[in-house]
Order: sequence, then structure tokens, then C-alpha cells
Amino acid sequence: MVKKYREDSPKMLFPGMIQLFIYNSFREITFT
Repeated sequence: MVKKYREDSPKMLFPGMIQLFIYNSFREITFT
């Protein structure tokens, strides 16, 4: 159970970081 959590965590965290990066970039372009 712990092993499965460690394996799924990067898969969920990495796309989340990309989505956050795109959101910040889009926000900067919109307000500029």
C-alpha cells in the first residue's frame, strides 16, 4: 500500500507542477 502510494505520487505531482506552471504563465500573459 505504501509502495503503491510512492509510485503514484510522482505521477500525480509532476502533472500538477506542469499545470501550475502553465497557469502562472497564462496569468502573466493575460494581465500583461
